[in-house]
Amino acid sequence: MGPALPGVEVRIGEDGEILTRGPHVMLGYYKDEAATRQIIEPDGWLHTGDLGSMDADGYVTITGRRKEILVLSNGKNVACAPLEHALQRSLYIQQALIVGDGRKFVSALIVAHPENVARIATQHGLAFGSYDELLVAPPVVALFREELESLQAEFSSFERVKRFCFLKEEALLDTELVTPTQKVRRSVLERKYADWIGRMYQQDDPLVIPRPEEVMSVAGYQT
Repeated sequence: MGPALPGVEVRIGEDGEILTRGPHVMLGYYKDEAATRQIIEPDGWLHTGDLGSMDADGYVTITGRRKEILVLSNGKNVACAPLEHALQRSLYIQQALIVGDGRKFVSALIVAHPENVARIATQHGLAFGSYDELLVAPPVVALFREELESLQAEFSSFERVKRFCFLKEEALLDTELVTPTQKVRRSVLERKYADWIGRMYQQDDPLVIPRPEEVMSVAGYQT
């Protein structure tokens, strides 16, 4: 997002959060000193809630939101946004939603690209009666495993998705789950799909399991 404006101070906290100080910062929350103390330090630094970095020339880059950090059971922190963006570079992944807070490893709910998945299946002569059947076909599951393996190469082992399940495209039209600006409410995601998120962590064998109405399959790597 570039360098700070004249008169504006910016620094990166120890945990990677962007802090700022100057005349642009609010005085505090109206009649709520406790909330003010949580976000503004005594010396005037405001905690923005954004994660980022700053180069030697003072140019700041936002990489995600602090509240979108998963803390695994081993204490490791995983930023959702960079991982989701990496997975969504795939031609076959329309949206990837990362979960795993308090768990041993990271998993993902994936909304696939129907046209691209169907096209690659046709090119390889894979017969299927419906799109749902196609998604749970072993060659397609193998394709997604290969995609994830390739797209996550730049991440540390603990950050990588180990299991995934397919989420129907209609989920992206759920106004309770997705905001008007197309941001996913993670608390709603984990509540609505708690059963299937749990199943991704209960499976001892990373094989496809029967698909229900909302989520078609669960698959992944050996943990």
